[in-house]
This record gives sequence, C-alpha cells and structure tokens, in this order.
Amino acid sequence: MLTAVVDEALRTYGKETALLRVLPENRYNRRMFPAQGQYDWFSGQALYCLVRHLRPRQVVEISCANGYSSLFMALALRENASGVLETFELSAKNARGAQENFRRFGVEACVRLHVGDARRTVREIPLEKTGLLFLDSLHSEAFARWYLETLLPRLEARVPVHIHDILPPRARVRHFHGPPFRGGWTVSWLYRAAVRLLRPGQFEHTRIPAGAVRAHNGRLAYDGNHFAEARFLNCLVERLVPGDYAYLYDLADRYPELGPRDFDRQAVGRKNADDQPMEWNESLWCYAGPLTAAYRAVEVGAAAAAVTSPAETRA
Repeated sequence: MLTAVVDEALRTYGKETALLRVLPENRYNRRMFPAQGQYDWFSGQALYCLVRHLRPRQVVEISCANGYSSLFMALALRENASGVLETFELSAKNARGAQENFRRFGVEACVRLHVGDARRTVREIPLEKTGLLFLDSLHSEAFARWYLETLLPRLEARVPVHIHDILPPRARVRHFHGPPFRGGWTVSWLYRAAVRLLRPGQFEHTRIPAGAVRAHNGRLAYDGNHFAEARFLNCLVERLVPGDYAYLYDLADRYPELGPRDFDRQAVGRKNADDQPMEWNESLWCYAGPLTAAYRAVEVGAAAAAVTSPAETRA
C-alpha cells in the first residue's frame, strides 16, 4: 500500500527533516524564490523522506520553477549518495534562479536542469530509469492527458507519481482573499464585475470557486480544487483501490512529532474551514500503473459511448 510506504518513509527519515527547516523559513523570500506559490512543509517532508527511502536512481520533476520543491529531492539524493534529479523548467528566468539555489545548497552534482517545454525536452532522458515522478506544472486537463499518455506508460507500474495542487474532493477550505466572501454585497459585486471583464477562455484550466458549501461551524467553505487537472484526476482516483494512492491532506496530522503544522501561520491565502491559517497539503501520490490503467479505462468507455447510436441509447 502506498500509504504504508509513505508512513515507513516518514517514520524512518522524518527526524532528518529538521535540517530542512531553512527551506520553509525562506519559502516567501522573494530573493531566493521569486516564483509564486511554493511547496508546503509537510509535502516537502514527505517528498524528502520518500526519496531517502526509495533511493531512486533517477527522479524526474516537471516543473521546477525556482527550485524550491527540487531542493527537497536533491538534498535527499545527496544524502543517499546516489541518484540524479532530472528537472525541467519552461522559463529561462526561473531556471537561472533554480540553478543559483542548487549552487547555494550545494546540490549541483545531483541535478540536471533542462530548459524548455518539457513535452519536447523530456526526450533527452531515459525515462524508463525513473524511480519517482514529480509533476507540478500546467494544471490543465490537456496537460494531464499528455503525461498520462506519454510519460506514465513508460514507467514501471509501482513507480510513485506525485501530482501537486490536488485535494480530495471532500476537502473544504477557505482563501484569505477570495470567495466565499464576508464583506457584503459590495465585495461580491466587484468580484462578479471583475469576472465579466475576463477574456473568454482566458483561464481554461481554472475554475472560479463560486460553489460555496456550509461548513459544520456555520462558516462557508468550498472545494479547493480550482484546476481542471485536479478535477480530472480525482475522477480517475475514484477508480483506484485505496492502496494505490494517498492524499497528503489526509495524512499530515498523523505525524505531530514532525511538526507538519509548524509553518501554517505563514500560509499565504490559505485557511481551513474553521477560518484558521492552514497549509492545504495539496499533494496526491499514486502508482503509475494503476493510474494509467484508470485513464485507459475511462478513455475506452468514452470511445464506446461516442459510437453508440441514438437508437441504441433510447433502447
């Protein structure tokens, strides 16, 4: 079971992550990591521990931005004294920042940085050697279909795959600055007016989280899966057996001794349903083989439905 693998990795190597606290302490240091976003602390702990535990010969990351998440993997590879991180970044500017961070943390020997569109540059590496795949890039359904059709089928079935910015559908969360609003009609009106000004299709891969639900404490909360990629993959996860995937959203509070919530107060734009600052731990881990099989099953079903005649449908 993948959850058991994550558990063993965290319990074996979790204490080492105390040495990594310099990363979340500088997570919003724009001189080191100017790219928006960044990786939450518990997801970073789990990532580091899995690389330590699995000891992969090759880790593949798409995309690295300024190298924040890359450092959790590269530092683990350095401790393993084996393995290489093949990381891909579209932006040359981001790649320069990442390279500087790799030098700053002394992991240049563990990392090969590829600049350009990963859909082309990934051909530069022997993908079959990959022991762990890390995906945090364009969050569109089209991009998800690309890696499900192009990358995952070339991996061993039990290779762990990480996909970021995905919560379980049952998760209910809040933003600091975003719906559901508490500022009255004026704020809501301004928000709706701003949405009307957007170009059609400008955010094809983004869903405006307007479908609020009521939390148990009377506050409003909503499904935090903004992106089409997350919604699409959650449909595939429904076809997996529980042992083949793990949402870190469900696991973070099982390891209080590792301090997974130590940096929640620094979370930018994130709260839980109780209106408290909280990292959402938006990481989905699953095995390559079962996820690929689920995708193929969905595609076969869709193709079969497409060729069904209207008469057959009525019958």
